[in-house]
Amino acid sequence: MLTSKDAKEDVVDGLNSGADDYLGKPFEPQELIARVRAVLRRPRLLAPSVLSLGNVELHLGSNEAVVADTKILLRRREALILGALLMRRDRVITRAALIEEIYGFDDEIESNTLEAQVSRLRKKLLELGGDVEIRSMRGIGYILRLAPPR
Repeated sequence: MLTSKDAKEDVVDGLNSGADDYLGKPFEPQELIARVRAVLRRPRLLAPSVLSLGNVELHLGSNEAVVADTKILLRRREALILGALLMRRDRVITRAALIEEIYGFDDEIESNTLEAQVSRLRKKLLELGGDVEIRSMRGIGYILRLAPPR
């Protein structure tokens, strides 16, 4: 985190909020470069290449999903939505958090864009026999869980 706030409580708040490092301005360019190099030397956590729940799998990085043994290619944002939901399966993800994760900083989205994309993803999963459901939590967000037996 690079910021003009350099009080100790700001540093603590920034690190507790998820920053890997914290550098207040003014700073020396050599210090910034050294801190970036230090972060790059840290071991990377191995992330799974496939996320799954029930008979639904998402292959990260390819937008390819397998639903009930049928391979499909999802649209980029559908894959991002499914990935975010699979990472938090059985837990609610707020609409705001999902939007922040799916769309870029400069993306201008309409008020119902996310809902339309979730609806399209639901329809694809259902048509292919997926045994998961994306439930809307009115006023909160979404949750992905195994669907009750039909």
